[in-house]
Amino acid sequence: MKKSKIVILTTRFGGPYNWANELKRFVEKNKIPLEIKIKSSFWSLLLSPFYVGDCDIVHSIQPIPFKLWKQPYVLNPRGDFTSEFSIRNPWSLLYPLAIKNADHVVVPSRYLKQKLKIKKCSIIHNCLDPTNYLFKKSYKLGKCLKISTVTSFAFKDKAEGILNIINILKCLKIDRNIIFSIYAGGTYSNYIKKEVEGMSVPKNIKIDFKGHVKNSHRELIRSDIFAYYSVHDNFPNSVLEAMACAMPIITNKFGAIKEMISRGRDGYIAKKDKEYAFKLESLCKIKTRENLGKSAREKVKLKFTWETSIIKWHKLYKAQIYLKKEKSPS
Repeated sequence: MKKSKIVILTTRFGGPYNWANELKRFVEKNKIPLEIKIKSSFWSLLLSPFYVGDCDIVHSIQPIPFKLWKQPYVLNPRGDFTSEFSIRNPWSLLYPLAIKNADHVVVPSRYLKQKLKIKKCSIIHNCLDPTNYLFKKSYKLGKCLKISTVTSFAFKDKAEGILNIINILKCLKIDRNIIFSIYAGGTYSNYIKKEVEGMSVPKNIKIDFKGHVKNSHRELIRSDIFAYYSVHDNFPNSVLEAMACAMPIITNKFGAIKEMISRGRDGYIAKKDKEYAFKLESLCKIKTRENLGKSAREKVKLKFTWETSIIKWHKLYKAQIYLKKEKSPS
């Protein structure tokens, strides 16, 4: 079977870049009739409106406001660009025009489709390969309660979610020591550390900044609970990875989290900080942690794998190539 040639345009860091590489690896490993080429250099992105090379379709995570090439153009926004503009992310201003010029738009959640008010677009959730993730097998507590989070300090409002978690930990009525491990790096690392230094934290709570750690999911299974807090996310891979690790998860309500977690079945979603603290205390029960953790991994295996996602992407690619041929003059 002839392979369809796909060019993916993305920045060379972060979730979108990792996602593109995972897609490429899965396609090659499973001999799917797609040939994936990733372009992520500054010049590739800057010149993308003029030249994309030999391909059948262009799948761009970055916004291309206009194009001089004839191949089908699939735009794939992965976050809320309306709230992401900064001097570090000037691309966000180009998305409205890029949406108008795209042949098709794909977003990773129903939430984002509604938030961005895109009437005609497909939804293909983020995914992963659960076989690549070690998973938690013992849910017994040790001498202290170990809580971990994996996040990014690239955006200030997202980074400040750490401060919310620490304030919640201070309210816990738990008679044991707590270690809160933070796996994160980015522009606002020093800002967050200074803010934490200025906080009054009880002696039984230790805050441990681990920095950015590659394959941090390997560290998660040593923790008892995965805690997350954000006002900036859509469909975070770090939560998905924690689910794949069979971690008991607690998070606040944000973005598309309800599309990832069924409240009380495979994780806890708290609407308010007081509820967050109450649910976190309930996770000290071994059966609660075990049931939520195992259910979370099973959900990933059922709904958020590359096996389910690649079928949708392959079908979409073929449909766009076919439609383009139909519209082209013979």
